[in-house]
Amino acid sequence: MCIRDRYQRRVRGSDHRMHAMPDVADEAEEEGLTSGDGTAEPMEVRTRDQTSGCFVDRGAGCSGLMLLVVLLWLPWGLLLGPQVGKNQSASDMKMPASVVTEGLSDERMVERDAANVTRVLFVGNSFTYGPQPVGQPPLNNLPRLFKLVAESLGRNVTIGEDTIGGCTLDTHKPSVNPEGAAPCSGATDGYPSNCQVVQNARVNASLGCTVRDGISFKKTYHPCPQLLTRAPWDWVVLQDFSAMPTVQPGREQYMQPAIQEYVEVAQRLATQPKVAVYMTWAYPDGGKKGTACPGGSKAGCFPDGTLKALLKSSGVTCHEWHPKVENFECQSYAQARGTANAARESGADVVVPAGIAWQMARRITSIPQSCIDLIDAEYSSPASSQLPLMPLPLIQGHEDSYPANLYQMYRWLGEGYNSSWCADCHNDHHASVIGMYLNACVFYATLFGESPVGAAAPAGQIVDGHAVPGEDTVLGDGTTGAMPKDQALLLQEIAAAVVLPNLEYWHNSNNSRSEFE
Repeated sequence: MCIRDRYQRRVRGSDHRMHAMPDVADEAEEEGLTSGDGTAEPMEVRTRDQTSGCFVDRGAGCSGLMLLVVLLWLPWGLLLGPQVGKNQSASDMKMPASVVTEGLSDERMVERDAANVTRVLFVGNSFTYGPQPVGQPPLNNLPRLFKLVAESLGRNVTIGEDTIGGCTLDTHKPSVNPEGAAPCSGATDGYPSNCQVVQNARVNASLGCTVRDGISFKKTYHPCPQLLTRAPWDWVVLQDFSAMPTVQPGREQYMQPAIQEYVEVAQRLATQPKVAVYMTWAYPDGGKKGTACPGGSKAGCFPDGTLKALLKSSGVTCHEWHPKVENFECQSYAQARGTANAARESGADVVVPAGIAWQMARRITSIPQSCIDLIDAEYSSPASSQLPLMPLPLIQGHEDSYPANLYQMYRWLGEGYNSSWCADCHNDHHASVIGMYLNACVFYATLFGESPVGAAAPAGQIVDGHAVPGEDTVLGDGTTGAMPKDQALLLQEIAAAVVLPNLEYWHNSNNSRSEFE
């Protein structure tokens, strides 16, 4: 059976090839650590099959998503919860287009209705802006890849980005970064003096974007917390430091209060944007090699103490915490429970389950009971009381399209890189273009409630004036080339299989703002 799309889609390819890009391949300080840093398809019109109601390509039969499935039962307790209030406004606040989108391309990938725009602001760190593989100019940028997917399927999307590598969501909070604080030369009109004006390759100082003083930012970052109140957003996507959901005092002191503040501020804006919490993925082999403690120590990003310090102050040692993240499976479960619980406790509208899609892509068959027990002990309710056991299907007929190398989902940093994240590999914990494209497909399915099957794959297209990865991209296994079409299709189907049967759980059904009740 196929998953029905709710809208007829028109896909148009771009005839742009990869353009020359500024050199952004410097060493990137991400997650508090320092590490080294084509021609598209012709237009394709899809029509609805009158018998099945599914979209088909040029008269082809309606292909089934998940024709045969092998059910792998994983106990995910995804906790989505309470509604929040509402109120007033910043509707008259305008933002230059260059701030939101870094410039628009002259040619559009699709014919779009300008009045029907979905505006999405992404807030996070390197797991959002997507540092590039070694020696490669284009970023594996989630907002751009999401826009590529959405516009190739007929959606009109505007993207905004507020990202600082290695930082927490707490760093971006509106209360810490008020509008009008520039030039940060002293406390004036009630604004703090402990800020700095952002100036780098992606954000010009004339835009008046400010962040906490003492935070370093590189030319690949796009720091501008003030974007939240400068445009009429429909969605605000929140991504915290990747280890944060796995550390109980970190969730309670950093993550949940930050999400809650965004929810409250969003309710006071004229458009009342929905708040989506981005569930990220586990590291290649779980926790970082050589240490039992969670990472994160970037100056200015952990004002209440590092995660290691918070664990200690709560009476938990690193050795007691580490079994919860000691391998990919355990860390995946810790990430899922922690993210969903934080979203529930903070009143967010949506959880975007990218991390669960990574589990399917890596063909995970089970979660060790020992780490399930340790992780579940942190929560007042068992996982099964929040969401029935969720089957993760293996997509049949795509056996050759699954990543042959388990680390292909992760960024390649060259033969000379001695990885701290996996054994005998040259990858770190960031997403390769394969991993980030999967994330983009999950975002499309979650925010729009539609299947991403049939979306354009990244092939050097220009999105908002910047090339996405294309034919010269270094993939996660060190080979060079554009993403194979069969692999792109598999990632699209994985995203659909994880999201669409469970929309009532990803979209908070207890929240009156939920679209999919």
